[in-house]
Amino acid sequence: MKRTPVYILSGFLGSGKTTVLLRMIEAVKAAGKKPAIILNELGKVNVEKHLFSEDQVNELLDGCICCTIQNNFRDVLDELTVSEDIDLLIIEGTGVANPIELIEVLTEPKYTLSLSLQSVIGVVDASRFLEYTSIFFSSSDMRILFKDQIKCASYVILNKVDVVSAKKLLGVEQKLRSFLAPGVSIYKTSFGNIQIDEVLKKRIVLSQESEERALHHAVVKAIRLEDVPILSQKRLQEWVKMLPQNIYRGKGIVRLEGKKEIYELQYASGLLRLEAMYVDDPSTSTSLVFIGDKQAVQGMKQSFADTFSWQNYIEKEERLFM
Repeated sequence: MKRTPVYILSGFLGSGKTTVLLRMIEAVKAAGKKPAIILNELGKVNVEKHLFSEDQVNELLDGCICCTIQNNFRDVLDELTVSEDIDLLIIEGTGVANPIELIEVLTEPKYTLSLSLQSVIGVVDASRFLEYTSIFFSSSDMRILFKDQIKCASYVILNKVDVVSAKKLLGVEQKLRSFLAPGVSIYKTSFGNIQIDEVLKKRIVLSQESEERALHHAVVKAIRLEDVPILSQKRLQEWVKMLPQNIYRGKGIVRLEGKKEIYELQYASGLLRLEAMYVDDPSTSTSLVFIGDKQAVQGMKQSFADTFSWQNYIEKEERLFM
């Protein structure tokens, strides 16, 4: 029976996983192969769906693939294992997913006949790594999750090295290696530029030892702002500068004052990026999703309303994933 190669793409919020995923897809298709993608988001809507319009994407929304919607994950795997139309499967979990649970599912007897786990690719943000592993910045649960994501990796992409000094980068790499299994390669890069031949190598070594599972979502929360009004770009930039540093990730679709285009918003590592997508279409809905430490996220509701004088907005809180 044909066994489809499987790659897990893991990494904390804002590390650059989606950029790496897009580069992997592009390279696989350029080689004449057809990839399938399982894409997991905490929210009810994938605001980056437009990036994968030409690909076979299986979306798993409104929960984390490794625990709260693991049955949905199995359902998608069941469909893919009988498909003869794919050459490779890439799974991207949420930024707070623990790869341990995904590995356990993929190595169940019912899947090992048709799926072959090749590698767990960990994407790490060089600019925030030391903060995320510091007792002065993050909670113990968050540090456990972060370390679990790294120690499961069979290959590490250390991303965003262009924004750290050589001295800091040396410290990041030394501490990163203390979490990794011996022999795991670290590839330093910026903007998710990867060496596809290295990324797609079979590297996985499965341990038979049981892993301790952490209640890793207890301190992570996501909020979704629906029907966001037209925003002042200047105020938006000022508001982002005021966000606590433990707001890990933000993304969405917005309209800006005086602009004819719809804009994609990306927020990670304390930096805001706005990119014009296409000329404004009145039917396009606007929304923002922010993910971070529970206490930091709780204050964003009023902060956003105060900044943009928007008291009657629709705000939907995603449940706290446990």
